[in-house]
Amino acid sequence: MTALAPGWRPTCTLLLLLLLLSPSLLGTPNCSFPYNPISSNFRDKFNELSDYLLQDYPVTLAANLQEEQLCGKLWHLVLAQRWMERLKTVAGLKMQKLLEMVNTEIHFVTVCAFQPLPSCLRFVQTNISHLLQDTVAQLEAMKPWITHRNFSQCLELRCQPGNSPSPLPTDPNPRSGVP
Repeated sequence: MTALAPGWRPTCTLLLLLLLLSPSLLGTPNCSFPYNPISSNFRDKFNELSDYLLQDYPVTLAANLQEEQLCGKLWHLVLAQRWMERLKTVAGLKMQKLLEMVNTEIHFVTVCAFQPLPSCLRFVQTNISHLLQDTVAQLEAMKPWITHRNFSQCLELRCQPGNSPSPLPTDPNPRSGVP
């Protein structure tokens, strides 16, 4: 029989083992999806929202995200989800419900512990219809393979090296069009 050191209880050993195996204490937090969080009818929800929106409502899209096969689509969804949250704060009750339906389709990105947006990220002003079209395109592209990938290396958005468009002001006011 093995004797434990004085004052050392099996409970302490178990706690230490759990702490060591905790994903949040490992070098990279987990960002994977064992089930497919993208519904089969997500396009319908985006189309319904689009029917009620001013098509020229100003929003911004990232202009210089690094082109990454694995991470790029997820990064676009992260930024789109942040827009949906902002838009809900300035929308009426009916529009809030429609925005929430769409947000539900991309809310899965919030389970990943993304780093703050990099200062090199630049945005260009566009209209809401472009944001919705881009979001649908990203979801369509990710749907077939989202459960087969681990996105842990995607938790920090990266900018393309080189020249970037002029930055828009970083006013957190959702009506200003800046994420």
